[in-house]
Formats: sequence, C-alpha cells, structure tokens
Amino acid sequence: MHAGWMPRSSGAGSAAVRAHARSGLYLSDGRWLAWREFGAPAGIPVIYCHGFPGCSAEAGILAQAAGHVGIRLIAPDRPGFGQSSPSNEARLSTWPADVDALLRHLGLERCRMLGMSGGGPYALACGAALGSRVEAIALLGALGPLDTPEARRGMSPMARASVYLARRHPCLQAALFHALAALLRRAPAVVLRLMLAGEAAADRAVLAEPALRDTLLGGMRGAVRQGARPAIAELRAYAARWPFTLADVSVDVVLWHGEDDPVVPPQHAHTMAGELPRASCRLLPGEAHFSLPIDWGGEIFRALGSVQPRPE
Repeated sequence: MHAGWMPRSSGAGSAAVRAHARSGLYLSDGRWLAWREFGAPAGIPVIYCHGFPGCSAEAGILAQAAGHVGIRLIAPDRPGFGQSSPSNEARLSTWPADVDALLRHLGLERCRMLGMSGGGPYALACGAALGSRVEAIALLGALGPLDTPEARRGMSPMARASVYLARRHPCLQAALFHALAALLRRAPAVVLRLMLAGEAAADRAVLAEPALRDTLLGGMRGAVRQGARPAIAELRAYAARWPFTLADVSVDVVLWHGEDDPVVPPQHAHTMAGELPRASCRLLPGEAHFSLPIDWGGEIFRALGSVQPRPE
C-alpha cells in the first residue's frame, strides 16, 4: 500500500474525507470555470494545477492523502480541459486571473498551490502574478522552461518530439495531436504507455493498482473531452518563452522530483531550484513520475500545510 493512495474505508478520520465534489462558476468574460474538490472540506486550501494531458479528475490520486492531512484540495480545469470553457487568450499569462476569480468566489484570501508535471508552470505563473495571495508552492515532477536544448535533453521520445514539432512545425504538431486525441478517447492506456517510454519500475508498481490507473486515465480522457485544440495550444505555451521569469516567483517553492522520472528529467528541478529566489529541492531516489505523488503525497501535504506565511 502506498502512502498517498489509500482506499476510502481505511483508517480513522475517513468520515472527514471528501471523495470529490464538482462545482463551477461563470467568469467575467462569460467562460465557465469548472473545478472539483477533494480531501478535507474545512482544511487548508490548496489549488491543484493538473498535469498534461489531464484535467481536474487527476487530483483524485491525492484525495485520501489530502483528507488525512487536513488539506482542502481544489482542482480547477484549465481552459478547454474537462468541463471548463475554452479560451483564445494566452494561457500562462491569463491563468492567474482565473485562479484569482476562483479564490474570490470561494471567499479565500490566500491559498497554497500544487503543480503536478505540466501543471508546474501554471502554479509558478500564479506565484509570480498573485503575490502574497499564494503562500507557498509545491511542484511534483514539474516541467521547467523548454527554451534551451539542455532542458529538452533526457525527456521521453514522445515528449521531445512534441516540443520540437510545437516549436518548428506547428501544423504537423496540430495534426499529430488531433490523432492523439482520438486515441486518448478510445484507448488512453496506450497513450500512457507512450508517455512513459518503457516505464520506470516505481511507475509500473503504482500503475498496477486498478483504481489509481483508472483515475489517471480518466484525467487524460477529460483532457480531450472538448477536442484536441486546448492540448495543442497548451503544448505551444510550454514550448514558447514563458510570460514570466522564475525570478518573478517570490514565494517559497519546494520541488519534489523522482530521480527515475521518465517523463520530466530531474534536471528540470535542478535548474528551477537554482533560479527561483526561495526554493528547495527534494530529489527522491527510486521514485518516478506517478509514483512520486502516490508514495509521498502525505509528506508533501504535511510540508505544504506547515509553511508559515510571510508577513506582507
């Protein structure tokens, strides 16, 4: 049994755990912002930025860990993913405004943030734009800036090819992702195997658990529920120069990364830790991309929940 993935019936306090609640709100421009909540309804609020390709359902892998540690895990769908309306605006630059609207709707002055994989840049964008409203950030196997050859070295063949096409041949990249979206809708497990490129032993172990695997695959299917265009736009946002610098992120950031991660190389964590003003890095031997949140979810939430907000 892995520390971050526990059945609903396990242990004391499970009555306080919310398996999932779905909500939404209309933003000022008329778009619908959808989100799910997991964990402890009255707990410390943490905004979960889902991976790529993914949606808010993905956060279910951390539901029990959040509930047992006292975390209210709030997972919004980014534009065009899951049930959120698509947007024609730039993604990394406009996402903080969506999160700000969500916080105001929920009556929350401040929050902590967790960015999983491709959600890492979005959590950092909020840290750069929302100032003291973001008290701390945890990044799990997070993607760093991709504008240098060194950053792309060591990525899985599928990820490296996707970034190359997004930068050099966007029309070909779009055609590829339309085909990939069709495959995700029909056979998401095949896409998951392509992403992992051989799979690290730790990922094979956690993906052998049917409930966990189904949650991850459900998140991936939700990424293309409205078609391939949102995923195409998001990949281009990753591959382009980000609209903020890591030096702009003035909040405390902890980068958690598996040393055996086959999707996002550990070098991304090393590089970001060196450029973020207030960062620490936890490189975990034997852990991979999906095993990291499963094996370490409880400790990650305890560390995130224990951060003492700095005075304004």
